[in-house]
Amino acid sequence: HYDGSSFEQMESGTDVDLLGISGSGESIWVCGYKDFEGAVVLEYRNNSFETVYQRTENISQINPDSLSGKTMNLWTNTPDSVNVLTPIGIYRIGYNSEGAAHLISQYWQGFPWSIGGNSNNDIFTAGDFSSVYHYNGSTFQRYTDFSGRISTQSIDMKNDIVCLVGLDYETGRAIVVRGHR
Repeated sequence: HYDGSSFEQMESGTDVDLLGISGSGESIWVCGYKDFEGAVVLEYRNNSFETVYQRTENISQINPDSLSGKTMNLWTNTPDSVNVLTPIGIYRIGYNSEGAAHLISQYWQGFPWSIGGNSNNDIFTAGDFSSVYHYNGSTFQRYTDFSGRISTQSIDMKNDIVCLVGLDYETGRAIVVRGHR
């Protein structure tokens, strides 16, 4: 944690590889997974990280009313909920949840790595094999401009500008893409 002048190490309470962090106001969320060890979502409550979701077995089992699968990344812009990216789809979890979640939709080809947006009705996701999607609150649109050759590691959005970074499989080079909606 950086307080404006120095860093302080915070304990997560898990050995799972942490892959994403997002927050809004006082609400901070962290997620991650590690093959053969499980998946986790943590919420910062009462001056420490508390486990909201943890699964070590049947990690691919789909549950429509509770978080399921590997927790790849997450994103929020509101203190009352977070959107969690999994290979199954995007789940929305409410503040102070005990794992109850709503599956927005199952929608993709490729393996997702990153999520970002402006609001719960304006979200982009990206991952392997040029899997870039936009969620408008009811449907997903896939962007096929990259012909399956990019592994996107991170995506972010501000107003109408979307940026992604990753690797071009054909050339082995790093790639940065900036798009305007």
